Amino acid sequence: VSADDIRAAVRPGDTVVSMLPADLHPGIAELCLDAGANFVSSSYISPAMAAMDARARDAGVRMVTVHGRTREQFYTGSADWSAIRAVRDAVPDLPLVANGDVVDAASARAARRSAGRRRGAGDARPAERR
Repeated sequence: VSADDIRAAVRPGDTVVSMLPADLHPGIAELCLDAGANFVSSSYISPAMAAMDARARDAGVRMVTVHGRTREQFYTGSADWSAIRAVRDAVPDLPLVANGDVVDAASARAARRSAGRRRGAGDARPAERR
């Protein structure tokens, strides 16, 4: 599948989930921004992705999802919550969903502390249930 094929298939409001290697995410993210589509990946922040910050905000990005492992680790080794913290520090005003090695309440609390939970963040319940 070529970038032109993807560009032809993506419509405004679509959500594109990239399971491609991390080095391909910036190109797919740019394509999504051009199309007015949402983009989801599990990559660490990279200079190429960080460079799209202002444009993504202008396009209405509302959530960032980060997995605390590299592509090479896959599901081995430990998640790097400090890398998730770097993303939190880069986009402090956007909701952040962090995952990796969260298996129970204690590990969820540890991940939240390490990854830098914002004050007032973390309540994902619908407004009517609050």
